[in-house]
Amino acid sequence: MTDDRPPRVLIADDDDVMIIGVAELLRRRGIEVDTVNQLKDAYFSGYDIVIFDPLIEETGLSAARSFVTWALAQNPPPALIVVSEFIDSIDALGTPPGPRAVLHAKPIRVSALAESVETMLSELAAEELEEETAS
Repeated sequence: MTDDRPPRVLIADDDDVMIIGVAELLRRRGIEVDTVNQLKDAYFSGYDIVIFDPLIEETGLSAARSFVTWALAQNPPPALIVVSEFIDSIDALGTPPGPRAVLHAKPIRVSALAESVETMLSELAAEELEEETAS
């Protein structure tokens, strides 16, 4: 994330509330948002945050783990917001807990998810500033 472009978020979910509601709210807050309906279509780099349901289109946990492995290998890796009705631990995806990965249970209020995105963007900006200061 840099000062010369707005934050970028990718939403991968087959839930219309997520696609329409969250995307629209984030766009109104000045965040660039792209959406996909299937996890297999989420393999794009350059996002600050990826919001995804690991079980969209009944892809299964192995596909979700593969996506997480790929995402974390990006440079820089996007932060991950996992939204799921069925997964109760982010560890199930092989995702290290911390500021770059959080889990929210569905159903989640659109405003609560947007607030989570903004909090994560603030943490990422602070992390980036700290890295620049250390250089």
